[in-house]
Amino acid sequence: MKELKIDPELRDLLPPLTDDEYKQLEKNIVENGFDKNFPIMEWHGFIVDGHNRFSICKKHNIEYVVGTLGYETKDEVMQWMLDIQLGRRNLSPIQRIAVTEKYRPIYEKQAKENLIIAGNNYGIGQDKKPLPNLVNPITSVDTTKKLSKLAGVSKETYRMGAKVLNSDNEELKGRVLSGETSISAGYKELQNEKKKEQSYDNQSREYNIEPPTTSSSTIQSSQK
Repeated sequence: MKELKIDPELRDLLPPLTDDEYKQLEKNIVENGFDKNFPIMEWHGFIVDGHNRFSICKKHNIEYVVGTLGYETKDEVMQWMLDIQLGRRNLSPIQRIAVTEKYRPIYEKQAKENLIIAGNNYGIGQDKKPLPNLVNPITSVDTTKKLSKLAGVSKETYRMGAKVLNSDNEELKGRVLSGETSISAGYKELQNEKKKEQSYDNQSREYNIEPPTTSSSTIQSSQK
């Protein structure tokens, strides 16, 4: 069997299986063997699809099959992983947002590169203007719109979900990810929390204002 390596960035790109899901997968593989119709996919020796199946096969000394991806860049590999997993796993909207949020840096990089190319071609910031009839005009990348489409949710739902996921409130994130709290309710709770913090900060600044200092010359004149 081909020895494979693990890239933490690729491994952690997708949400892990729950304990019950992992145990069920392990039971299926141990009882029925490795399904050769679904090989473990690798890229340059690194696993890109099948981390859980690989660990189970290694644990129980079960033979597995390996397939190879021919992509040139890691960004392309990550895009493939997202497309496969989003189509394969039964994920909730917030879980889908959590998956696609990890691809945000790549889309933001694309948007930045497009802006640079557009500037070089059209002279952004100068008197030059875009030519109206170009065959392949450079278009800007709306990162959130593109990610929301990939996640299969509206842009507004994605925006609210991403705000919750990127917040420091771990307890709130846990409730939203588990489905206990909806995305919109979680976002509203987060906004209310921020308003309370801002109000507290404003009050703190008001109470900590130092009284204006009186110059020594003023004091001396008042004592005369």
